[in-house]
Amino acid sequence: MIKPADIIRDNDGLWTHPDLPEWDEGTTKEQVDAWASENGGTIHVEWMDGNAPQELTDRYFEVGEPDCSYWYPCCNKEGNFLLSIHDTEDGPVALFFVPNSSKAVLDVIAERQRQLSVEGWTPDHDDKYNDSELATAALCYLKASFTDEKFTIKKKPDQLWPWASEWWKPANPRRDLVKAAALILAEIERLDRKAAKEAA
Repeated sequence: MIKPADIIRDNDGLWTHPDLPEWDEGTTKEQVDAWASENGGTIHVEWMDGNAPQELTDRYFEVGEPDCSYWYPCCNKEGNFLLSIHDTEDGPVALFFVPNSSKAVLDVIAERQRQLSVEGWTPDHDDKYNDSELATAALCYLKASFTDEKFTIKKKPDQLWPWASEWWKPANPRRDLVKAAALILAEIERLDRKAAKEAA
């Protein structure tokens, strides 16, 4: 599935996501919508004429050059990310990908990505937890989300907590549930990898 990519615009301010199909004038809207649906979302279009401040739009059309590097297109759809900025006969246009997922799902995915990129809990790291530590940690955060003993739990981890106490970081009910869901996702991924290795 398509994911956000680093945006490095060229001298004219144009950019295309490296995993975007090579669409051309013959590509139909149905084909574009089908691709977006297969990737779990929709395409949102923003034209410079309408998205940018009027002075920037006037600047572009008065100069008559394909430079829109001063335009930073925006999309107010939740979870969106940029797919491309390209020039057309009607001026610059930006394509955004908008996932179908709710904010809750997006927050769980973001937490899972944070675990991977910030904490360094890579698949190889997670594969070492063969005694359901990931699921147990998720259970602890789940318990923290609804327990009345907030002060006690925040000061000291649940007795089931599988790791060192400094890794116990409850916050608030919603955040604790997001952490629990991300840990469950990590455990499911670990089990899938284990099954794949055993089947090989």
